Amino acid sequence: MRMTMKKRRGITLIEVIVATGILVIAVAASAYASLLALELSVRTADSARAAALNEEGIDAAVSIRDRSWNEMVDGNHGLAIDGTPRWTFSGNSSVVDGFTRVVTVSTYDTNTKKVTSTVSWNPKPNQSASLESTTLLTKWPFL
Repeated sequence: MRMTMKKRRGITLIEVIVATGILVIAVAASAYASLLALELSVRTADSARAAALNEEGIDAAVSIRDRSWNEMVDGNHGLAIDGTPRWTFSGNSSVVDGFTRVVTVSTYDTNTKKVTSTVSWNPKPNQSASLESTTLLTKWPFL
């Protein structure tokens, strides 16, 4: 019987080492999965923010067109809100919360402008991402 006890002690020690190894692997895998989920969450939030800024860029161009067709000048523009408040083109780009937005206006034909809103950002150091939308705006009413 004593011999059996000695064998059990040795087996118990091996079981503890194996169980500890499995526990360490499980905790490490869980921590890694949590970090990946957090990164995915941040990227999703960044993409949603970029999509909202992109849509806002197009909406601002529509607002400027509705106010005055003559303000639809070809080129790269940033956006600002003046004191009335209303959208205006300002500079070559605008930065909002680390996102850079450029609204590009170009002549499509006599009564139509092509408007492209591009939002870019850096999700990680040395990495960039961008989102772009394009629409055609017509002079309305045709006068």
